[in-house]
Amino acid sequence: MEVLEAGENLTVEDMKALQMDQTNLQARAFVPMFIEVLDVAHLSDEQGEALGRLSKWDYLDEVEASQPLIFHRWMNEIEKLLYDNEFPEEVMEFLAAKARLRISF
Repeated sequence: MEVLEAGENLTVEDMKALQMDQTNLQARAFVPMFIEVLDVAHLSDEQGEALGRLSKWDYLDEVEASQPLIFHRWMNEIEKLLYDNEFPEEVMEFLAAKARLRISF
């Protein structure tokens, strides 16, 4: 969205580059909040290592990177914490089958 809003004379090459862009905008919005909140939390060694990896992430969803996996796992767990107790299991299964609930930016 940022590219489309900023660009006036976008070319075919610009649009190709946009389609191939691996920047995770959701992570760019949430990871700094995770770091700020969890920096003072009592984390296990494994959780601390995961947070350390996220803090060094450039927000690119690259195949060989561990950070996208960590981020998406955390987002899935947050989603469960927020919604599992609020909606019947059948509703959650229906929503999971149709599409994952996500906040988009």
